[in-house]
Amino acid sequence: MSKEAARVLAELRQDHRNMAVLLNLLQREVDHVAHEDETADFELMQDIMRYMTVYPDTTHHPKEDLIYAGMRAKRPDLAQGLEAVEGDHEDIAESSKRLLADIQAVVAGAYVTRDRVISDAREYVDRLRNHMDWEEGDLFARAEAMMDELEIDTSHLDADDPLFGSEGDSSFANLSQSIGLAAQ
Repeated sequence: MSKEAARVLAELRQDHRNMAVLLNLLQREVDHVAHEDETADFELMQDIMRYMTVYPDTTHHPKEDLIYAGMRAKRPDLAQGLEAVEGDHEDIAESSKRLLADIQAVVAGAYVTRDRVISDAREYVDRLRNHMDWEEGDLFARAEAMMDELEIDTSHLDADDPLFGSEGDSSFANLSQSIGLAAQ
């Protein structure tokens, strides 16, 4: 097994576990919004979505794209059905930007309908969860099957995760604390 490909795949799986934690927190807050619960924390939602646009959209998904491109180049038979991956990542990134803009507008005091925030948030959460499940259940297994053949270089994408990494970014301190509280 290629050490580099194995390392990247392990990182991607860890990223999925981390993103699942954030999606659970986001879903909890969206449920508060849906039930017109005044405890809905839009600043927490904003921090979650800011992270999602800073790390998964710019580092995690591009790493996956490199793995899938390597699979297509080396073993088209194992890469069948991967044509949609990069487009899915682009759609997810657009969805995350749209939701972040909704939430930022609410935090800034602008008028955004509750239904729009709920709809955009649920669409984002469902889409990303389904995408990660698909990758975990199918695509990562295919990548493992050809790990010795995969030649990928993600060095230009190596960035410490600003929330879950060893050098946590102080701008995510409140989000980090919320994750800790949710885990208790």
